[in-house]
Amino acid sequence: VNASLLSPPSRKTHKPRGASNSPEATAGGSPKPPAPAPERVEEQLLEIFSTAAVTHLTQILLSAFFPMQAADLAEWESDAEAFAHQELEEERLRLRQTSETLFTTLMQQRTEVVSQVTLQMLEHAVSQPLDASQPVRAVLYREALYNAVGLCSYELQEHLPFGEWFRTRLVHELHGNHHLQRLIRRRVAMLIGSWSDAFSDAAVREEAYKVLLELLRDSDMAVRVNACEGLLRLIDDVAFYPEPFAPHLVPAVSALFDLFGEAVEVDTKLRVLNALSILMANMSVHIRPVVSGILQMVPRLWEEAREEHLMKGAVLVTITRLVQALGPEVASIESFLCDVIRYSADVTQEHELYTLEDGLDLWLAVLRSAPAGTPALLALFPLLPPVLMRDYDRLQSCLHITESYLLLYPSDLLAHHGQALASMLDGVAGNVKDAGALMTLQVLDTMLVVCPHGASTLLSSTPLGHKIF
Repeated sequence: VNASLLSPPSRKTHKPRGASNSPEATAGGSPKPPAPAPERVEEQLLEIFSTAAVTHLTQILLSAFFPMQAADLAEWESDAEAFAHQELEEERLRLRQTSETLFTTLMQQRTEVVSQVTLQMLEHAVSQPLDASQPVRAVLYREALYNAVGLCSYELQEHLPFGEWFRTRLVHELHGNHHLQRLIRRRVAMLIGSWSDAFSDAAVREEAYKVLLELLRDSDMAVRVNACEGLLRLIDDVAFYPEPFAPHLVPAVSALFDLFGEAVEVDTKLRVLNALSILMANMSVHIRPVVSGILQMVPRLWEEAREEHLMKGAVLVTITRLVQALGPEVASIESFLCDVIRYSADVTQEHELYTLEDGLDLWLAVLRSAPAGTPALLALFPLLPPVLMRDYDRLQSCLHITESYLLLYPSDLLAHHGQALASMLDGVAGNVKDAGALMTLQVLDTMLVVCPHGASTLLSSTPLGHKIF
């Protein structure tokens, strides 16, 4: 770098014929300065970013650039829900966000120095009680340091026993009487999500569940949104087990539905739906106590999603998880599910771009959970051939759905939709790779097993049979 900056600018000249094209020669005839060795570059960087310089830079970042400014607080007051999402918007290149990027880079490159400085500043800040007597600047400074701890949870995990600090410090800071207490409450919710790996201890994790459920009922919308994110991180973690969470299931689902109902931002609703979907998947059979309440809310979720393309897929995933949890009891909402499948799997509609893939997953889950075939489900089959004949991107899903239909309706499917089925499989045969051909043969094998007479009659009278035999 120094060699490039210190070398004089070269001027373009016409080279005579036969002149050397060697990169070592410049237009002036002098040799090109050699590139600095990597070891020298590293030495120069260490000279520039010395321990003293990194210490000073870290202190400036955390004390001057990390704390919220008056404009941030004004935005929060104006629209708390939108403010909660602003840190996820990459296009908002603000000074505080870019300072966070610089800090995390410093932490990754000079972990020992930056972590020591950060924890020293943190220890000094929390030595003062958080009460109404604290000046606004002190609260903003404390929140900024908590932000730093959350941003660098991985690098600090060997330097900060977060589980113990959470129980002895953070939990007690939730109920102060400072008028900016909501800043700390929101930051605690974010810290739980950032340090989700630190909650392997059952007692600490139990305390975290209680804190998040309390924050989901907070009066401030920004706190509730980040509490939802924190809960999502904990339930989507390898240390999550359904049995310890079972006592919290009903209040958690109730709080999530209330948040969904009061939310205005689509991002908030998507987070809630994601949390519900993962909760239903990870709770498995323990989800039963809240199934009836979820059933009552699902039609409302679907109606709201019709107006927002981004929500359609998330709602379909949530409904699919509900169907899987219901099992044979899915028959109680069959009419609603058929309407949803008919809407989401119709390739003639513009919205299929947002709904088709998740709609096929829902369709398959309904067929696999249905205790018996019904006319309503059978009437949906004509939607399937257009999906498969348009392209083969969803070949596996379509063939699995076809196989489920054959198992549910061994005779009725061939009697009512045999020609369409044969035509669909005929279009696949010979036009897909080996893996697709094997899946198609498996469907034909199932058809011959469950309905041998009808299948042989159908195959003998259609081009598909001639291709196979």
